[in-house]
Amino acid sequence: MTTMTTTMTAIAWFAVCMAAAWAATRALIPLLQRWGRVDRPNERSSHVAPVLRGGGLAVVAVLVVPVAVHGWLLAGRAPLPPLLMLVAFLGLAAISWRDDRKSLPVRVRLAAQVAAIVLGFAALPASALVFQGLLPPALDHLLVAIGWIWFINLYNFMDGIDGISGIETASLGAGLAVVAAVSASAPALSPLGMAIAGTACGFLIGFALLVLAAGGQPVPALILPLYYVVDATSTLLLRARRGEKVWQAHRSHAYQIAAAATSHPWVVRRILALNAALAVLAVIATQQTTFLALAACLLSAFGLTAWLTVKFRRVAVTG
Repeated sequence: MTTMTTTMTAIAWFAVCMAAAWAATRALIPLLQRWGRVDRPNERSSHVAPVLRGGGLAVVAVLVVPVAVHGWLLAGRAPLPPLLMLVAFLGLAAISWRDDRKSLPVRVRLAAQVAAIVLGFAALPASALVFQGLLPPALDHLLVAIGWIWFINLYNFMDGIDGISGIETASLGAGLAVVAAVSASAPALSPLGMAIAGTACGFLIGFALLVLAAGGQPVPALILPLYYVVDATSTLLLRARRGEKVWQAHRSHAYQIAAAATSHPWVVRRILALNAALAVLAVIATQQTTFLALAACLLSAFGLTAWLTVKFRRVAVTG
């Protein structure tokens, strides 16, 4: 496809998926109310009133088509890779739905995530190496698998206030689409990114970032999700240092601290602004080839993210 065709296709997928997600969510609300799918405030969430949960079903339903279509394109029109991706995606969604209804043991959730990632790797070309050949393929895949499992879980950890994961996924999807289009590293990824941006989802974003990195753009792939990575990882390390049980529910993420002192929209607006800045830095990184230029982009992105994370933690003190 030409650049113009790819761009128009991406815009069309965004519009269609956004409209479909809106319609599907509207249709799902009465069912969730009838099923009593209510998320009540607890020690982990930052909600002050009960809210409906299970809206991810609408997201899953909408994303099935773009995942199948663009998985087919990314795989050079081979039918097996997109089928494996769909099985992984739907299987993980089913486990998540079951876990929402009745908490599953950690080992069950982890086993499902590992199985999904194995299928995800099987859907990628054998030559897809994130570290660009700097490491042996087996070590490359092992490190990526560990990072992917962490990415799936940090998405769950960070989904604690209204709109945060929606705006994060939309930002990542749009950022992926722009970086893929500008760098031409994986043109078919651009429409898929916009399809995800029009709806929202952690496993698929992880897969798309992996495709981008393996296509020769590891720095932009690292820059785009930095806020979620920094907040979730720094919180885990801080809790571990305090001797807390890191696997237990809590409300000590930076965004949760800020939301408790201000409001959910206040936090989400600042994350959106940060993500816009990260997207710009990711695009700049695609146009630079020297180590110093790439390092400058990465350090700038990390600095911005760390600054916002620290700012959130201070909000509770300053009010």
